[in-house]
Amino acid sequence: MTSSRAGVKVAIVTGAGFSLPAGIPTQRELLYQIERFEPDIFQPGYLKFVQAKRVVNRFLRAIFLRDPDKNERSEQVVHKLGNLQLEDIYTILDRAISKGDVLPPFSETELVNVRDALDRCIMYYLNYLEANLSPEKQRLYERLYHKLQTDYGNDWIMISTNWDTVWDEVVLSICRKNNLVLDYGPNIFWIELDGTAQRPEGGRLGPRLLKLHGSFNWLTCPQCHTIFVWPKDLGVRDIFDPVRCPRCCVYPVETIEPLLRPLFLTPSLLKSVRNPTLELVWDEAFCALSTATEVIFIGYSLPLADHDLRYLLRRSISQNTKVKVILHESDRPVRAERNTSCPEFRYKSLLDLSDTDFYYEGFESFFGIGV
Repeated sequence: MTSSRAGVKVAIVTGAGFSLPAGIPTQRELLYQIERFEPDIFQPGYLKFVQAKRVVNRFLRAIFLRDPDKNERSEQVVHKLGNLQLEDIYTILDRAISKGDVLPPFSETELVNVRDALDRCIMYYLNYLEANLSPEKQRLYERLYHKLQTDYGNDWIMISTNWDTVWDEVVLSICRKNNLVLDYGPNIFWIELDGTAQRPEGGRLGPRLLKLHGSFNWLTCPQCHTIFVWPKDLGVRDIFDPVRCPRCCVYPVETIEPLLRPLFLTPSLLKSVRNPTLELVWDEAFCALSTATEVIFIGYSLPLADHDLRYLLRRSISQNTKVKVILHESDRPVRAERNTSCPEFRYKSLLDLSDTDFYYEGFESFFGIGV
């Protein structure tokens, strides 16, 4: 897990569109789907999810809707709430919290609680989707993995902006058969089923996956800043229930902190990488992108809010690097117009790409792995 593993032939950078075939919604669809989502009452964490959703809805209705007193179950209200942009919501919350402002009727403490509740709603819903991923959709990603192994051997790396663990679980399943562990980057520990934390031995590291925006199976300690991988076998306890740091906590059980926190960077214009261990993951990504002879983007729209990643890409990708951008048909621009809001325009302005560098048939067609 050192920088000596960073040099690769092919670096694959994935965004939300990469998980779209698995049924994971993009950010612009996520809030609407959460608004319509009603889990079974016997689903683990049902009550706490409902409570968190109620906290979020109260905030959204009070701050964003002109008539917040409409019927709570009105389809029109649900549609309005679903049309709100996560970037706007998180940016407003982050700005207010960082400045110590209030947004009447919400106090500073309540705003922190709203942000925490929104995080948990997103995590709960996407974990639900992943837990119910069909075998057919999972096999698509398995075919992609084997295709990458066939084409590039071990000389490739995945760099992801996604929080979900669709790809993680596919690669982890393959790793287990070979007594390997997915390589998330330097100094990342794995929580064992008995609650202890271990750092994988170098000889057991398998394929690399650098998750620049964190992951739904990652927890971090606010004291030692260690990143821990939470095993799927332990369920989704990290979403609602406290877990004490297994590495640095030496305090009596009656001492609450340090409790582990979920680690994923939310879509805010104030987004920043503050975790020292996550910064090492970014350094590893820089080394990989700098040495790669080819960079393939899959389902990543290069949003302006990802200013840190845009800076990283511009610093690391040289003029001699071959670049391909794989998007969906819905991302295709109208050639007769200068559409500055489309992904292609943003890529061309940042990396000086040409029309032939873009592919709009999805990664299934690009790699020839569709059914």
